[in-house]
Amino acid sequence: MDIKPLLQEMCTIDPNNSPNFAKWGTLVKSWVSGANSIPASKDSLKPLGAMTKEQFQSVLSDAGVKMTIPDKVTTFVFVQDDESTVIVRVPSKKVVEVIQGQLETLAKGGAAAPYPLPSFYADNWTPPVQQSLNKDQLLTMHRLRIGEYTINTCG
Repeated sequence: MDIKPLLQEMCTIDPNNSPNFAKWGTLVKSWVSGANSIPASKDSLKPLGAMTKEQFQSVLSDAGVKMTIPDKVTTFVFVQDDESTVIVRVPSKKVVEVIQGQLETLAKGGAAAPYPLPSFYADNWTPPVQQSLNKDQLLTMHRLRIGEYTINTCG
């Protein structure tokens, strides 16, 4: 599959240069933590639409999708980028802090552990084995994943 046409239509970070993803993830974490601010704009993004939790659950049910939605979630907003706008989805501070804390716990006492990924990744790796990572490596992987998550336009 030739992904060059897709890459020309989206923001890309050289996947062969992991420090770029880690630096990008570090920058995003600085926005999440409040260490750096994102400039405000008078222009606001117009959502494509929104659903209540109940409406969203109904759509999921009709599509045969099983998803756990936390009780605190009440609304789902849908946005789509276009040729001139990229949506950078910044995760919540609480989620970043919780995951980082869990990774630090995994590596407690110098232990090594694989980075927790959804099973579909391993299902498509040959062989389906992840490396065990020490604390610094787990936290670097966390920054890499945050960086990838926020800038990717997956198709």
